[in-house]
Amino acid sequence: MTVISTKPTPEQTLFELRPNASMTNRQYVGLCIWVSVFLIIISLRFLIIGAWMIVPFTILDTLFVIIILRIVRNSNNRIEEIHCSSDQLIIYRGKGRSLQQWQFNPYWAKVIIKKNPHPWYPSRLLIRSHGKSVELGKYLTEEEKEKLAYEIVESCKSKSY
Repeated sequence: MTVISTKPTPEQTLFELRPNASMTNRQYVGLCIWVSVFLIIISLRFLIIGAWMIVPFTILDTLFVIIILRIVRNSNNRIEEIHCSSDQLIIYRGKGRSLQQWQFNPYWAKVIIKKNPHPWYPSRLLIRSHGKSVELGKYLTEEEKEKLAYEIVESCKSKSY
C-alpha cells in the first residue's frame, strides 16, 4: 500500500492510496517478452521433431499468460485520492472513464472504522454523511486503516473519529 500525503495548498491535504503492485510497466513488458521467447523456443523444438500440432497450443498458452498478466497489472492500477480541507472533503476513485467522485462537508462527515464480528474478516474504513457512505482502502491493513482515519480527521478538522 502506498499512502502519499501532500499539501497542495496550505489549507488542503491530499492522500493518495494505491495497492501494492508486484511489477512496474517496464517489468510487465519484459516478463511478457521473456515468456513469449521461451514458449516460441519450445514451439520450434516441437516443430523440428515433427510435432507441429503443439505449435498452435503453445501460441494459445502464450496469449493466455499475457492476458492474465495484463488483468493482474490493471487490477493493481486502482487509485483513491482524498482531498480534505476545513470546508470540503472530496474522494476520487479510479482513472479516466471509470472515475467516481464523492463530496462531503467535513463538519458533518464521520470517519468510521467498522469492525467485523468475525476476526478473520477485515474491518471497513467508511466516511459517512447524510445517508451516503464511501468505503476507502479495501486493500489496507488494520493498522494502516486506523492511521489513515486519524490523519483524515486531523487534516479535515472533523469532530468525529
